[in-house]
Formats: sequence, C-alpha cells, structure tokens
Amino acid sequence: MARIVLSPLVSKISGSIGSLVFKKIDNGYSVNLKPRRASLSCLLDKNVLSLVHSISSKWLTITQIERDKYIAAAQLFSFVNKFGNQSFLSGRLLFIKLNNINYHRNKQLIDIDTVTSVVPLVPLASVNMLKNDEIKIKLTALVPNSSLLVQVRFVKNQLIKPVFDRSKIISVINSGQVLTTNIYQEVIDHLPFLQSGDYVHIYITELNNYGFKNIPKFYLIKIL
Repeated sequence: MARIVLSPLVSKISGSIGSLVFKKIDNGYSVNLKPRRASLSCLLDKNVLSLVHSISSKWLTITQIERDKYIAAAQLFSFVNKFGNQSFLSGRLLFIKLNNINYHRNKQLIDIDTVTSVVPLVPLASVNMLKNDEIKIKLTALVPNSSLLVQVRFVKNQLIKPVFDRSKIISVINSGQVLTTNIYQEVIDHLPFLQSGDYVHIYITELNNYGFKNIPKFYLIKIL
C-alpha cells in the first residue's frame, strides 16, 4: 500500500484507474492494487470447490423427471436463513447438498424418495472440562443415523466485555457409536494460544445422514 499526498491542483481522488484503487482514509488517501478474482482453474485446485463443481455438472445429466422430484422435495426442506426468516433451497442446490459428499464416496446419486429432513435429537448429558487435558462431550444414549458437528470459538474478556472470534469446525462425532468424546486436543490444535483462565464457546449441532441440522447448542467452557 502507498500513501498519497495531493497537491493544490488535485484536491481529492477516489475510485479505480487501471489496476489501482484509490481510497480516502483517516490521514489522507491510499492506493492499492485492484483485487483480482481467482481463475476457474485456481478454484478447481481446491478440493472442496472441485467436488462442488463436479457434482453441479451432474445436475445436467439427470432426467427432467428426476429434476422435478428435487424441485418438489426442496419445498419440504425449510431452514432459517441468516436474517431469521424461513427459506427453501432450490431443487439444484438440494441436489448438490445431498450428493456432494455421498457421490464421491459411493459413486452413486442419492434416491431423493428416501431423503428426510428430520434430524434425531441426541441426548447430551454434559459438555465440560474437569481436568487439564480433557474437554468431554457425554451422551446419555447412542443415537443411530445422526452425528454431532462440533465447533469452537475463543471468547475474549468474558468477565468484562465479551468479544467473540469466528467459530471453527473441529470435529464430527458419530452419535451412534460413542457415548463420551474428548475434544481437548482438537480445541488446542485450533486455538494453540489458550491459557488457563481463558474461555471458549463449544457449539454442538445435530446432523442427520443427509446433512440437515437442528439449531446449535452452545456451552461456555473455562480452560483450567
């Protein structure tokens, strides 16, 4: 970034010229390189985006009857958007959501007639830290056909004026296989700067086998 000092002949400057962008800041003006969008080939180098692009192209290969089934089914699967309003996926987005991971594992498209948006409730007994190297999630019973998506978020100044970092996904627990899971190492791997007395939020979201979610539950954990 460069700093610009204007002369009496040029009193102000803003916008872009060629590959440069001029912007007013508190102490004057600055010039930056215009951001460039990543090329398609660059995006496809990233595994996740490559998978999405691949399954998106499959939408064009299925029959109109199959597409109509996804379009109709999408109206049954509602979700709450970031504005708190009830929304629905398009048929194409539902197709991508359901098949993105499954197809690359099994090389088969999901039968839309078998899909459900119902997410089983997983009975959580506790989420706490009782020892220096243990943050345990405990269930009271195993629940098949569901998983727990676990996210962590660092909380600054919890006792004065909390400031929250962005949450990060650290684990997906198969709730049909284990009653107790220690996530301490995953938390430390993502937040290596944590010290005794710090606070984190642990978010736990129930998922069914098709990726539909319940509302997340969160727990405030003090690091020992």
